[in-house]
Amino acid sequence: MAPNTDNTFELEDNQNLPILFNKEHLKYLNETLAKLPPKKILEWAIVTLPGLYQTTAFGLAILDMISKVSLEFAEENGTLPQHLVPLIFLDTLYHFPETLSLANKATTHYKTKFHTYKPISCDTAQDFERIYGQKLWETDETTYDYLVKVEPSRRAYKELGVKAIITGRRRSQKGDRESIDILEIEEGTGLLKLNPLAHWDFTKVRTYVRANEVPYNPLLDQGYRSVGDWHSTLPTNDLSNERGGRWEGKNKSECGLHKDYFKMRADFIAAQRKRSTLDNSIVKQRKYAVTDSVIFVPISLRRYGLSEIINHLLGFEKPIPFDFLIDNQFLRTSLSEYIQNANLSTENILTIKYVESLLPPTPLSTFQHYDWISSVKSHDQSLILTGSYDNHVRIFNTSGECLKTFAGHQAPIKSVSWISVSDDNVTFLSASQDRTIWAWEASLIDDKYLTLYECKGHKGNVESISLHPSRTKFVSASWDSSILFWTTAIPEESEQEILEISSKRRKLNIRETKVKTPIARMHGHIGPVSSVVFDTNDHGKMYSGGWDHSVRIWDIESTTNFNTKNCDKSVLNITYSDKSGLIASGHSDKVIRLWDPRAKATVVNLTLASHRNWVSGVSWSTNSQYMLVSGSYDASLKIWDIRSKTPLYTLQISSNEESKINDKKVLCVDWDFDVILSGGEDEKLHIYSAKKLS
Repeated sequence: MAPNTDNTFELEDNQNLPILFNKEHLKYLNETLAKLPPKKILEWAIVTLPGLYQTTAFGLAILDMISKVSLEFAEENGTLPQHLVPLIFLDTLYHFPETLSLANKATTHYKTKFHTYKPISCDTAQDFERIYGQKLWETDETTYDYLVKVEPSRRAYKELGVKAIITGRRRSQKGDRESIDILEIEEGTGLLKLNPLAHWDFTKVRTYVRANEVPYNPLLDQGYRSVGDWHSTLPTNDLSNERGGRWEGKNKSECGLHKDYFKMRADFIAAQRKRSTLDNSIVKQRKYAVTDSVIFVPISLRRYGLSEIINHLLGFEKPIPFDFLIDNQFLRTSLSEYIQNANLSTENILTIKYVESLLPPTPLSTFQHYDWISSVKSHDQSLILTGSYDNHVRIFNTSGECLKTFAGHQAPIKSVSWISVSDDNVTFLSASQDRTIWAWEASLIDDKYLTLYECKGHKGNVESISLHPSRTKFVSASWDSSILFWTTAIPEESEQEILEISSKRRKLNIRETKVKTPIARMHGHIGPVSSVVFDTNDHGKMYSGGWDHSVRIWDIESTTNFNTKNCDKSVLNITYSDKSGLIASGHSDKVIRLWDPRAKATVVNLTLASHRNWVSGVSWSTNSQYMLVSGSYDASLKIWDIRSKTPLYTLQISSNEESKINDKKVLCVDWDFDVILSGGEDEKLHIYSAKKLS
């Protein structure tokens, strides 16, 4: 529908009977419709406007009214009830889980289906981020709005033959909506927009919802006034602003659906062209920088061909290998295959970033133990703490010297954690299958050490411990399905247990061990809790993983589980990165899953698959937001850059290629700056240099 030469607008229905609107007619219609309640406005639209659809983000008051009108029409005409206005739902891939749940509930409640449209070539947020990069709403908001809202809506209008849409916009929402009419014509496209609630406010909508028992988004009961994508919607105390909490801190009130379509499209195309240079902005080594320019290359090229081009541009006689990233993902195919897999056109302009290829970690040394190594923690690449199945804890230096061996537990050690380290003294925690956690203090200048206290409270094996960033408290996870919260303060009751070690043999001089009890218990997991870790950025959060196939997020102050992310298999180990803010988890289905705990959605951000057996250990690099190491029952370590779905390197600890029966399981890993550590069934502590991975 477009303007005619006589300044009228022509709208054709399915029988090609034209309906003409001019400005005077629109003014008259709006004056007339303003006197009608929303339900009567909808009745008029249903019988008057062909090609009529409702776009919905599942504020269901209008849907409820249409349902009632549809029922009344059926009764009057003696026909079976049929929802008279089809629905269009734009799935941005970043809706709250509560919104998606409401969508399913609405389908059942109102016995209607809706046409769902997503960003082109994307079924999941993972697909979207693979093509366009992570957090596009932060890096290029205009492009994000166009891709998730504007383009899908225009695709829907074209495919469905939409000529008029019903929206839920209200004048009381202010901003660009403050002056909307009930019936509008979109400039340039001629699309009719009907706003039946234009004269209502939030209170009237809420009253209608309650009076008619309309399903609604439960987030509205949690302080949200308007619900959009999870990353740009917050609860608000500003009751005067009905769109409060949306795009907080930004001069923005619309997502793009009700803005100038042609301007949005032009801005999107301009943004794409701006990304058209071979971009090396992420290369830290400025000696590898080349002049920004558009370079035309054959799409048959792979990484090595592209690397030759960069070396030629830099004038290097001795070639340096480079890796290449498109949309923040490493290129592991030819450009042609990438374009095909991403459903792109050969006319697309690709922004290719390059970095110097990383060299594999190199073995430094191996320290023998007397039994399986179940836990390892490095401190500042100088001291190494290990827990073993021989019930002992040990401290090594990087030269391979065992500085201390600690005896006291009555069962295998499952987890260890440093509390403090100074030049002449250390304190740390150890957790065991004997259901206890012990706190230790040891001198680094003589042979004395002592137990500070023993923590009792678990009814099953203690699998994991994590120290709070303040170092004043810690949590423990157990086979008994619970997480216990403790302080690191030494109790005043009873005396300490002092252990003196002679030069020939260890002699225990046991006095009385101080016993601590937990300050809180956290329940939520169903079955064993395998791993816990604190958020080192937000000290009020803690994360846990368990055999109930869940990663759970906890509020420390209230000790409540306020978000749960579910998957298909048991969680064996989790690790948190303060660089990326992501959680990595190892699983019994041989994969690693990445989660964003800031997201309301429970979906996995990325799945990494390469191991042949359970992934028993994961650890983020302390140097990089992209790098992590994993250890597996398949006797291997894998080094990952999460910008690629395939590992950068695989380090085989032991292997029997014929049967795999004699593979020695890796049970634990730790990545501390330039050092990677691992331990397992082979009874050896392996140390690797990771300097070339920084």
